[in-house]
Formats: sequence, C-alpha cells, structure tokens
Amino acid sequence: MPVLPTDANDSPNYTPAQHATHHNVLAGINNELGNFVQSASEPGSPADGDLWLDTDEDAQSGTSASPVVIAEQTLASAATFIEFSGIPATYKHLLVEGRMRSDRSGATTDVVYMRVGSGGSVDTAGTSYRFIITDKMTADTNSTSGAQIQIGRCPGATADADVFGSFEVKIQDYLTTTYWRWFKGETMIHESGSAFNYTVAHAAWKNKANAIDVIRFFPATGPNFIAGSQLRLIGIPAP
Repeated sequence: MPVLPTDANDSPNYTPAQHATHHNVLAGINNELGNFVQSASEPGSPADGDLWLDTDEDAQSGTSASPVVIAEQTLASAATFIEFSGIPATYKHLLVEGRMRSDRSGATTDVVYMRVGSGGSVDTAGTSYRFIITDKMTADTNSTSGAQIQIGRCPGATADADVFGSFEVKIQDYLTTTYWRWFKGETMIHESGSAFNYTVAHAAWKNKANAIDVIRFFPATGPNFIAGSQLRLIGIPAP
C-alpha cells in the first residue's frame, strides 16, 4: 500500500509549527488508510472507526439481483408432462428454459402446451387462457379463451435422431393479483435434414386472484416427452 510522506523535510518551506501539523495530518491519513485496507479485507460489517468501501450494491443491501435456479428436471423415462410446483413467492419474474422432444408417432414436430395455477393445482378451466403464436409450420394461431396455452413446439418421433428442441418461456410478475399474468415463449427445433422450425408465442393467464405457484408443460399429441427432456425453473429477483 503506498504511504503518504510524513517527513517534515519533504516540505522545507514550512515553519516548525506547520511541519508539526503536516506530520500529524498525514500520519492520521496513513492510519485511516491502514484501517480501510484491514476492514475492506475482513468479512462482515466494518468495525467502529474503520473506513468502509463497498461498490457492490447487492452486498450492501443483503440481497442479490442475480437469477437463481429454483429447480431442474431431467426425465429418466418418458412422461406425460413436466411440472414445477411449490414455486417460492420470493422473486419478481420466472424463466423456464431447456430442451424437449415428444414421442408423437409419424411426425417431426409436436405442439407444446402450458398451464399454470395456484395452490398446487393447474387451472384447466376452458376459458382461463389466451394466446397468439407465430409458427413457421402453420399460419398464425390465436385463442382468446382456452383451457391451455400453445406455447411452442418440440421435435416428434420422426425428427432426426437425438435431436431436442430448445425451449424458453418468460413469465412476468407471477405474484401479482392486480392484472393478468403474461408469458412469452420461444422454441427452435431441427426437424430433419435442412428443415427447421421457430415459434414465438405471447399468452396470458386471465386469473387475477391468485399468484402462480405451479407450472406444467405437456405435448399436445405425444402422448409423452421422451427421456432426456430437461427443463429448469429460474427465479429473477426485482432489481
């Protein structure tokens, strides 16, 4: 650590009294610099009288604004759905990402549906959701009232071997009880040869009374997601 000079001879034009003052002031600064280095290298709060410098706002507030992986599921065998339940009410937004493939016979793709709910149960009412999806496979599809959301696509049984579709869904303000919860889904899949499929969906859960604590994804035709399909749920704190 650089030390400020305390030798009065460094300032030959000072009077004796000025030399003494100069020496005492710089000695005090050096002492405080030493305290700063010590306190900044120690964990926890600074000791009384120590200087403290911390440019990490998250550390100062005791919170972290970094995304947190809440849960991850990888199917060891085929399953009719992948679900996250008991989602903690400690984040601002949610993100689901991963890879999926269905066992839909005789097809290179399958539609992926999504439902959400509260109290550990997904909402299956026929008027609970609305969505619009842009899909390379078909013309734009929309529903103003349905029992599930068409959130994207995944490869089917006749897609090229060992190919999974990439999958991402963003869920905004999942705890609000003031307005509809909105979702954005994006999927990209390699079907076979040079054929690819990309979808973008925007959707909503029209329930305003309850926070989301359960999310389920399932193939439209399937009937299963195959082994190796994987999703992770990520919590995004408020900034």
